[in-house]
Amino acid sequence: MEEQEKVIGVIPNTKLKVGFIRWESYTLVATTKRLIAANIRSNLVKEEARKRAEKAKSEGHGRFKQYLARAGTNFTFANRYLEMTPEAILKETPKNFTIYPEEVKAIRVSEGYQDEDGNKSPNSLVIRTTSRKYAFSFNSNARTAKNLLAKIGH
Repeated sequence: MEEQEKVIGVIPNTKLKVGFIRWESYTLVATTKRLIAANIRSNLVKEEARKRAEKAKSEGHGRFKQYLARAGTNFTFANRYLEMTPEAILKETPKNFTIYPEEVKAIRVSEGYQDEDGNKSPNSLVIRTTSRKYAFSFNSNARTAKNLLAKIGH
């Protein structure tokens, strides 16, 4: 009997390079069998913020707590994928796509650097597959991302 595919973690707030100076927002969702790139659409974030504010209101919280619930959405939006099935994630938006381990030729995770003024550049993730190259940037922990990517397909 084949093991059911499960979400094992996320790399939130990544940017995928889609042109010379164009980037699109994604959450990378690691499963036991593949990597799913979930496109972050503003309408999804707004809907999630609305749901969180309504939940706070239904729990009897005032306007300030409702505001905080709504405001925190951008920071925790990616966590919703931990509760979803891989198929539901894929079907969420037409721009979502999958990268299977057998397609991957190379993965490079690089930490950003900090300049003399204390400004930090984002980390980068480059995935070369048999059909194309994906270049992502992200601000979450690079070592954690690297460890998560190593677990896919194992």
